[in-house]
Amino acid sequence: MDMSDLGQLMQARFRRLLLDFEMTYSAEQVSHPGERGRLLEETLKTFLSAVLPNRIGVGSGQIVEALKQEPSKQVDVVLYDALNYPLLLNEGSFQLFPNEAVLAVIEVKSTLNRQHLKQGVENIASSKSLRKFPLDTHPDTLGVLFCYKTSWKRPRTVFRNLSERVKDSQGHAPDLICSLEPAFLLVATNPLGESVARLNTLFAGSEKESEFPSDQFVLIRPLEFSKERILLLFYLVLIDYLNRTLNIGVNMAQHVKSSTAWRTDVINLENS
Repeated sequence: MDMSDLGQLMQARFRRLLLDFEMTYSAEQVSHPGERGRLLEETLKTFLSAVLPNRIGVGSGQIVEALKQEPSKQVDVVLYDALNYPLLLNEGSFQLFPNEAVLAVIEVKSTLNRQHLKQGVENIASSKSLRKFPLDTHPDTLGVLFCYKTSWKRPRTVFRNLSERVKDSQGHAPDLICSLEPAFLLVATNPLGESVARLNTLFAGSEKESEFPSDQFVLIRPLEFSKERILLLFYLVLIDYLNRTLNIGVNMAQHVKSSTAWRTDVINLENS
């Protein structure tokens, strides 16, 4: 492996992450879905800590609004601005975050079904509904649902169930859903439209007719339906959004695009 080739280095990281996911998901000793989800959560946190800029902290816990006594629900993974904001509490695996510091929240599910989708939407809404002060000076919190697999075979069915679940979220719906099996991303055009456009420019893709009854989401699928490639696309969408939010100038997608490891990757974009 060429240690100067970022794409090859990232590919090795994705393979290791995928191996850890598969070992956790298939382990007979981990029979309880909640415990399996917790182990997947820890694996994802370890990965994100290794591949995100140092100023972006990775933790778990609850989020507090300055003018509200009640915190958010427990969040599996919190991405926050660790350079400019202190934690309100940091005890082992539990942290308490000021809402102004929070960049993204991620709900991790081993298998996404109706019950887990409902729970994930509610948890994300409890975080995204918190206000940040001063108003209009902080980016909105990005809401992400990440799952190893879904109980539905088609992304269209996931979208239909998502639409039913977010009716009571008062506009605080998830912005990004990543599934490894089947391999796809469901991406909200607001606030992630620019990140999707940059990906489509760098990776030769083909746009198809609208599949979903909404123009608020885009479906991204690698033409090679591999978990490894969807992890790459998930990372590139996430890191592009975070870098733009924090004014970090590095374009990771361009670095990966020039790599021999990923040069032939092609994606499908479907406006949903």
